[in-house]
Amino acid sequence: LLTDGQTTDGASLTEAADIARKDGVPLFTIGLGDETPPRDLALSDLQVDDVVFVGDAVRFVARLSARGLNAAGSGGQATLRLSRRPPGSQGEWEPLETIQVPLPPEGENQRVEVVHRPIEVGSTTFLLEVEPQPRELQTENNRIERIVEVRDQKLRVLYVEGEPRWEFRYLKTYLERDNTIDLKTVLQLSDDRYAEQDRSALAVFPPGDDSEGGLFRYDVVILGDVDPSLLNAQQMEDIAEFVTKKGGGLLLIAGELFNPLAFKGKPLEVLLPIRLDDARNPSSVGIPIEPFQPQLTPEGLASPLFRLGEDEASSREIWSKLPPSMWYFEAPRKQPAAVVLAEHPTQLGVDGKLPILIAQYAGSGKVLFSAIDDTWRWRLRTGDRYFGRYWVQTLRYLASSRRAGQREAELIADRRRYVRGQTTQVRLRFLNPSLAQDLTSVKVELRRDNQPPRTVDLRAVAGPAGAPVFEASLTELAEGRYSLAYLPPPVLAGDPPTATFQVDPPAGEFVRLELNREELTAASRLTQGHFFRWDETSKIVADFTDAVSAETNSAAAVVVDDEEGTGGEIEPAASSNARARTLQELLPVPQQVPLDSDPPIPLWNSWPLFLLFLMLIAVEWVVRKRLRMT
Repeated sequence: LLTDGQTTDGASLTEAADIARKDGVPLFTIGLGDETPPRDLALSDLQVDDVVFVGDAVRFVARLSARGLNAAGSGGQATLRLSRRPPGSQGEWEPLETIQVPLPPEGENQRVEVVHRPIEVGSTTFLLEVEPQPRELQTENNRIERIVEVRDQKLRVLYVEGEPRWEFRYLKTYLERDNTIDLKTVLQLSDDRYAEQDRSALAVFPPGDDSEGGLFRYDVVILGDVDPSLLNAQQMEDIAEFVTKKGGGLLLIAGELFNPLAFKGKPLEVLLPIRLDDARNPSSVGIPIEPFQPQLTPEGLASPLFRLGEDEASSREIWSKLPPSMWYFEAPRKQPAAVVLAEHPTQLGVDGKLPILIAQYAGSGKVLFSAIDDTWRWRLRTGDRYFGRYWVQTLRYLASSRRAGQREAELIADRRRYVRGQTTQVRLRFLNPSLAQDLTSVKVELRRDNQPPRTVDLRAVAGPAGAPVFEASLTELAEGRYSLAYLPPPVLAGDPPTATFQVDPPAGEFVRLELNREELTAASRLTQGHFFRWDETSKIVADFTDAVSAETNSAAAVVVDDEEGTGGEIEPAASSNARARTLQELLPVPQQVPLDSDPPIPLWNSWPLFLLFLMLIAVEWVVRKRLRMT
């Protein structure tokens, strides 16, 4: 069998080899073509928020894979481009961002990211694409489109503080100047005229309702060093409901007086991502605190909170050079579902290094606890450049669940269109990681056109920043339009996530062009045959021809399957088997093999048989008459 081993359609070579093995037919395969796969760059698994805001740093994160480019260690570069089609437009794509990224190793994929700050409101179609390489045949997988809703809304923030410490003063002043933030403050230890003289100040804590000035109209609540004795039980329960049921964000900034130790036994304790059993203020027990620089964890490096530069590398460098902190609150234990974003570089607790910034989901909302209260020091020699960027990104992160309609999970297929025979990668990611705790699998419903649905199990694997994602690989899907829908449990708030994709007929000979040596070798081994590389071509074919002509009584055939496009430069084979033993020497002694029987010859439906039958009837009649038989 002379072939490249690639099956365009129908049964695979392995299935055919299994039939040949059962019939005792050894396969001697001669591989045609080049083993180097055709050049191909592919983008997949694009992740971006469905709802963003004007001026936000929107991150388009995807996976880039390379084949046939000898990318490993080559130092090659690929051009990644982000474009957009304005809301309501069907015209040309408008380029936005262009970056250079290193080519990934052969057959692997790597994370790539493009950051863009949208300035136009509306439902915008974004296109992320990688520029095709020279002689790259398949370019449909070089691009991914995604529709993103860009909104222009001010973030409503309520900042409650006990007394005007430095963190409060600098943060309040900055947020009042930011035109994307609508800030209101409550200062517990203030005189009666404070609310009249300060444009952002409220005289009392807002009521827990959806009225214009109600608590539930805010997106984020910041609790500084608040004295819980000045908040009644109903107000604390309203804050808990604001987070767990309304999807609001809560930020707690530790203080030396009350926050968070004074919350123990109060309704707010259940929202804390830390445990208060052995938590303490080191300064209150006489422990000296040396200046320190908080250390970002892998989860922190992947978080949008700390994107202080244009990319991860510059952000990491900026973070390492920020002025050190002079105080921290010691909380050695975290809640099981909490994620540590930054930790103390040297001080250890029960769960490892002491957490400095730690986040968790609480019901539908997010909670972030800051064990330091001196981020205002970051303004040294840089003003509000990094201080302001950090706080705005933190507030938008906490408000994301509420502003995005409390969406708790994302279901995607790695492509929009597939060719029959390609593997479809389905992935489900919980935006609320606490929902994925202790889960090993989840279920989705797969439906094709009007066919009955079937259930697919997605298995848990390690995802970005350590959060689990759930994946499944779907193979042998027929042509058609497919839809995916999440199946509880766990039950999610709002509509369940869905996804759609299309499976098209095979595109022909240009889908897989490289020599499929692995399957050819396996087929030959399975049938007790042998695999040859196409080196010394004339010698192998001449030997094969001699072997066939020497056995005139045997039925033999040469099958040539050279798919279009599989040629190219063929390098000499590295294997020594073809040179040591020729094809003629390896072929078994030919034997006659019974084939299917010849087609049957119809006897009854013929004139000679009919005449013979008439003759027999006539002879019988004559004999009966002469012998007078009745």
